[in-house]
Amino acid sequence: MIHEDTLLPDVRKCEEIIRNARKDSPDTPSDEWLADNYHIVSDAIESLKHLEFKRRAVIAVYNIATEILSRNDGLVREEDVLKVVSFHQNTHPLGSESLVYLCPMLQLAVVKRIADICETTEKSKEPRMLISLGVSMGNAIKSLRSLPTFDWENMLSELNVIEQILRGDPADIYTKMTLKSRKEYIRIVEVCAKRRGITPKEYAIEVIAKAKHTQKHVGELIYEDYTKNNDFGSFFIMFLFTSWCSFGGFLCFFSINYCNERSFVSYTKNVYG
Repeated sequence: MIHEDTLLPDVRKCEEIIRNARKDSPDTPSDEWLADNYHIVSDAIESLKHLEFKRRAVIAVYNIATEILSRNDGLVREEDVLKVVSFHQNTHPLGSESLVYLCPMLQLAVVKRIADICETTEKSKEPRMLISLGVSMGNAIKSLRSLPTFDWENMLSELNVIEQILRGDPADIYTKMTLKSRKEYIRIVEVCAKRRGITPKEYAIEVIAKAKHTQKHVGELIYEDYTKNNDFGSFFIMFLFTSWCSFGGFLCFFSINYCNERSFVSYTKNVYG
């Protein structure tokens, strides 16, 4: 649950503030926006309350989300998301496991902003300030309404650093693959990079350079590396197994494992080229 992480806003506390600020007879512009659109805010809060996430994957994303909101007084547009996140991707790139939280972290930042507006409105008596708060509340509500309609699949694809590097495939196959297959390539790049102790970006640059040198499809090189490491892992498991297994049992295990590994390599080559 989000509220369990002290570095992120407490969703339930925000919910309480917003619920208490809701009035049957609104007397300020922000009250009117909230009264008319409370169901939108409530739905967003409910989804956030049940959001599962890895702490390290969302902190940086939430900080970026607050930066996006600050650009246009809480009004979030697709072009702003692409511009701000692309800037950060050039310096401290977010991986796939972080990028998928971009939409919910934007929703969280908007909900926190609405709660802050509610508290400020309650304390303010100055007409100009109340009008300004009404505009801010309107922008926040509009953002909550529009965020789910963004073309997130294409946006996340465009923002993914690994995706952009792999598009340099000299065989020109990667760009013609389905989104599901491209995601699988990115996942395997991240796995291989972790095994090598380098960043996914460094690994992707390296494999593209090798693909250009050998004139091979980048997928062939990625899967060669991936399955090679898997074969080593299988061999290590077999070694441990033989420490207590009879020689006959070892032969049986080796035969089964060898056939499975051969089938897997054959399958991946047929599917991914």
